[in-house]
Amino acid sequence: MLFPGLNTQLPDINGELASIEGYLSEEKAKEVLAKYIMANPAVSVELMTGIKLYPFQEMILRAMFQKDFFLLICGRGLSKSFLGATFCWLYALYNPNIRIGILSSSFRQSRIIFNYIEKQFEGTDGALLGQCVPNKPSHLNDIWKLQVGSSEIVALPLGSSGAKLRGFRFNCILVDELLLMPPNTITEVIFPFLSVLTDPTKRDEIINKEDRLIARGLMTEADRTKFINPKFIGLSSASYKFEFLYKLYEEYCRTIYKMEPKSKSYGVIKLAYDIAPPNLLAYDYIEKQKDTMSEAQFNREYGSMFTDDSGGYFSKRKMDTCTIMPGNEPTIEIAGDPKAKYIVAIDPSFSAAETSDHYAMGLFKLNEEKRKATLVHNYAVAGGKLQDHMTYFSYLLRYFNIVYVIIDQAGHWFVDECNASVIFAKHNLRLEFFDADFENVDYMEGLKNAKDSYKPGTKAICHSQRFSPEWIRLANEYLSASFDHQLIWFAARALDKLEALKKIDIPLDELVYDNRGEQLEGVAKKSDFIEYQGDLIDMVKKETALIEIRPSPTGATQSFQLPQSVRRDDSANKTRKDNYTTLLLGNWACKCYYDMIYTNIQEPLSFTPFFIK
Repeated sequence: MLFPGLNTQLPDINGELASIEGYLSEEKAKEVLAKYIMANPAVSVELMTGIKLYPFQEMILRAMFQKDFFLLICGRGLSKSFLGATFCWLYALYNPNIRIGILSSSFRQSRIIFNYIEKQFEGTDGALLGQCVPNKPSHLNDIWKLQVGSSEIVALPLGSSGAKLRGFRFNCILVDELLLMPPNTITEVIFPFLSVLTDPTKRDEIINKEDRLIARGLMTEADRTKFINPKFIGLSSASYKFEFLYKLYEEYCRTIYKMEPKSKSYGVIKLAYDIAPPNLLAYDYIEKQKDTMSEAQFNREYGSMFTDDSGGYFSKRKMDTCTIMPGNEPTIEIAGDPKAKYIVAIDPSFSAAETSDHYAMGLFKLNEEKRKATLVHNYAVAGGKLQDHMTYFSYLLRYFNIVYVIIDQAGHWFVDECNASVIFAKHNLRLEFFDADFENVDYMEGLKNAKDSYKPGTKAICHSQRFSPEWIRLANEYLSASFDHQLIWFAARALDKLEALKKIDIPLDELVYDNRGEQLEGVAKKSDFIEYQGDLIDMVKKETALIEIRPSPTGATQSFQLPQSVRRDDSANKTRKDNYTTLLLGNWACKCYYDMIYTNIQEPLSFTPFFIK
């Protein structure tokens, strides 16, 4: 789009080259070829890797090169990560001696972009690009590096303070999954960093020399050196309108439509799945996803549309206000604070099928002074082995001071199996159930019964919860109220504390903690484990935000379920609700624990009649 008053018309390099006639010297031919491939990124990509780009992909690459501040908001499957990777090595080749930083909220996501780059020069048709990579990529625990020509591409995790970023000098920063990036990192670290020009002293020296040459008639203004400005590129799917990404998107759009000179530095491309060429996406699969997602979720993830609040029974906005910002405490934890107490909630699933429900566990850190709790650790595995679930439960019991366990009544036997297992016997672990009589019609009587039978010293700390219609309604209403009154919190991602957490000794090699199957070892595996905890807590909020309330046909009871469209999905990657269930259980357990421990229960005084003499 061209705006009146702005010189946005790009030079016609192809037309200029087409007008050249006659014989070219070798030196001139090299110059012409360089101009041609730099003006045609699709030609460069096919020449270097054998990959043919679609027209819309070339359009996006051109925009990435032309704009200093650029947002790409794309539906799922429209090759955001691939284009980000392609841009990185192209920009590195076109601009020697620069450094490009690939960042994301998790190192796993940064590595995905890096892996795309590696696949392109390691492919059978990528020999020419491979010749521009003089050394093998460096894969250290928390930083991956690749030299392309004389430039360097670096992928690294990001602390909320930006400590990693401040240790480098980047000419270009590419952020994948910008939606998940902490807002304070963008506003307080990345943008100020981009406001500083690279090597300003050398730039002034060149400008002064060129001023003198122009003054002597030995050079024209058109021949001046074209300096590289710091560049920021953000890739993401759409978000809720109350989230930071939407505010940033609106700011970019306002800046562009102001039609001021600085507007030329900003660019936004927002594309939905239906612009894709027929052979790029499996439209049958997408139509199935439309039938298995809520409308708002599909609009965000495929339609590239920013939507309002979640629209479910629980407000995503309120959950975000109950989420601790990076840099604050508590963060996710992989070993407990010896002075703290914890509650674990378990929603078991014993199917071995990969399409089964998650076997889910949520760990809540208690703030007894304020009678609040924070979800600091999570576990969610579909189709896992029973001994793997037992091993993980054993790890939680050994590394956290767990004072209360709540489990779906259907999984009562899981605790019995744990007690009889070699896994528990090896570590001298044993748990018992107490009389969790919290649904007694006389609540104070039930509370007394629970308090009398709850014995932490003998590990009689297990609460078997029956999912009756009455309890389901009460527990969901209480969870909603807990968000309103900020009684339940979600831990911050362990960004600044990542280095400290990596030093904690835990039996990680014994644990099967996800279904992704990435083969990592040592410190890299521990980093992944820690970052994945942040992903799991995001999953808890995502599942909870989708929950809808539906009355029964008679209206006598209510059910709290995922949308009908979501429940029709039977794939291994389907959206589940087991993490929501552990949140529901854990929040209820916190209420029961605080009521039991801090309510003053006294025996009623007996009444002895007397007679007036």
